[in-house]
Amino acid sequence: MQKPLSMLSVLLLIGALSGCAGLRSAGKLPPITQEVSEAKHVGKFVWFDLLTEQADAAESFYGSLFGWTFDSDSMPPDYSLIRLGDVPIGGIVNIRDKLSESEALWLGSLSVASVDRTTRVSRDLGGEVIDGPVDVVGRGRMAVVRDPTGAAFVALASATGDPPDTVPPIGAWLWTDLITNDGATAQAFYAEIVGYKVQEITTEDGDIYQVVGRDSRARAGIVEVNWTEVDSNWLPYVRVSDVSATIKQAEALGGRLLLRIDDAAMLMDPTGAVVGIQRYGKEEK
Repeated sequence: MQKPLSMLSVLLLIGALSGCAGLRSAGKLPPITQEVSEAKHVGKFVWFDLLTEQADAAESFYGSLFGWTFDSDSMPPDYSLIRLGDVPIGGIVNIRDKLSESEALWLGSLSVASVDRTTRVSRDLGGEVIDGPVDVVGRGRMAVVRDPTGAAFVALASATGDPPDTVPPIGAWLWTDLITNDGATAQAFYAEIVGYKVQEITTEDGDIYQVVGRDSRARAGIVEVNWTEVDSNWLPYVRVSDVSATIKQAEALGGRLLLRIDDAAMLMDPTGAVVGIQRYGKEEK
């Protein structure tokens, strides 16, 4: 699993995401949607960027595993756009030897009603604003925040609207879980910044899984764990048709299985970043 991130590590990661010393120097980042709309889905994770020292290795792994393609033309330095088919779904940032204190990681962008309000409330509730708020051409208004449990995310008001709520195809982002050792603090924080309400689900093993969402739409999960060696982090899941086959392929490509529970699993890619996979629907037999 991902190691705890020191403040220095987080600042280096965010500086790399912007291509310079911080978001105010970012210049331009690709939009998260191809068509401009007024769609706003507050509480939805709408984008993910992989921050890694080994961008080439990451592209080889994810391209083979999920069928993603990558485009660095007309992008900021050290940034590659991830596409599934013709649809942009994320980015890969080449950190270039700046991760001496941390592992690579996926950094999610959370749609918020107001980035400025989010940063104010985050500070009031014990969170930390690492960078921003600032307007970045192409992407929108954004800030990098760490919640009171330690999980980092980008608060984003997209310049081109949010991606539509549709059933994601195989190879697309399906879900996001907050892995944390302080579920109560996380619930209170996200309830205030994006209006999450909580529904508790008891699994077949008797564990409690917390689904969070708003406006009758589930958006993410909160998984409370007692893994003291792992800092709180948002874990994105990719939809796959066959979990067992995907694990086998990931291992053949240099990845590692960390945990499997039924139709979901956590994998570590060859660069050290953790990503989830999950079957949704009836594809796996």
